[in-house]
Amino acid sequence: MNQNSSRNIASDVVCIYERDKGYEDFKMPPWTSAHSSDHFSLILYQIAEAKQMSTIVKSALKAKFGYIFVTDAKGENPYDRLPTYWDVLVVEVEAANRQQPNRQSIRQPTLHEVK
Repeated sequence: MNQNSSRNIASDVVCIYERDKGYEDFKMPPWTSAHSSDHFSLILYQIAEAKQMSTIVKSALKAKFGYIFVTDAKGENPYDRLPTYWDVLVVEVEAANRQQPNRQSIRQPTLHEVK
């Protein structure tokens, strides 16, 4: 897809960023401005501290991410467990949903979905 295109996205959700570092320098591609946040996800791993995770969640919401997952896990499969700060992440998501009532809620995965 042309990065400057405002055509429809070919999927329901596009993971725009999935890495372990460099998010602080990331800028959403211009074509994303034509779409609502519920089309974009962010996945960050090896984020060791809950405070850093909290900063990332707030920044990601401003950047127009509708789905956000941050974990302290690393290795070949950083998705094989919940982050050690899972409870704090849930609180951050709930607070974000309360602060932005007109925005589509960030969907929280259930524990059953994560397993």
